[in-house]
Amino acid sequence: MSTLDEILEARRAAVARNSRDRPWASLERPWKLPVPAFDKASPFTLIAECKCASPSRGILVEDYDPARLALAYERGGASVVSVLTEPSRFFGHDSHLEAVRAAVGLPILRKDFIFDPYQVREAWAIGADAVLLIAACLDPRLVEDLADAAHEHGLEVLLEIHGRDELEGIDSSLAEAIGVNARNLRDLSLDPGMVSSIAGLLPKEALRVAESGLKNPATAQALYRLGYRGFLVGEHFATAAEPEASVLSFATALSDCASRRGGPR
Repeated sequence: MSTLDEILEARRAAVARNSRDRPWASLERPWKLPVPAFDKASPFTLIAECKCASPSRGILVEDYDPARLALAYERGGASVVSVLTEPSRFFGHDSHLEAVRAAVGLPILRKDFIFDPYQVREAWAIGADAVLLIAACLDPRLVEDLADAAHEHGLEVLLEIHGRDELEGIDSSLAEAIGVNARNLRDLSLDPGMVSSIAGLLPKEALRVAESGLKNPATAQALYRLGYRGFLVGEHFATAAEPEASVLSFATALSDCASRRGGPR
């Protein structure tokens, strides 16, 4: 069984348990209404991720405080905060997103393995403004159902793909953002070149987001020149000695790139 299969099996059990203990109708949102997370008119969208661990590297941050990390990201100029809530391999928790929601005013993306409308309502209840949908884990009809559930709750959608083959089966109009993840979810290998190679094939209607393997501002600038306007950075920011300064270096580089290119396209 692959790591992805193990994660999905654990999440299915958790959804069954949570939906029994906290029925759909009992889930309410004590936070402000969701706000847009993926503004295609913005020169760029920098998504900084609160991440404690990963399947490929294990524990990343020993003294993990997602609210403190998110505040540093906000001060550094992040556009959106992504919060891992998957517990078995990423050591995330719904309470992490709630803590971030209470700490910052930025839009929040719930990053998890979502396959059930109940998880969308959970995301809404704990304070998310957007959800991640992973094409590799879902059939096209389920993507449509989950995107509809997200939009009914006022949430936006980041639809993640991992290669050109997944582009063929998706309806890009369902998502505000299309993310290309350089990491293979089954063998955990990293292929940064793939993100560059399919840039020209991505639908122009959605914000194009580069994910994984972004370790320096120059890489983000190179991807910007290929048409990406969204950048999701996890381990590099979460493990930085000074997360605020690390985010600022990316934000400054992307601002410079945008000014030279004349803004979004």
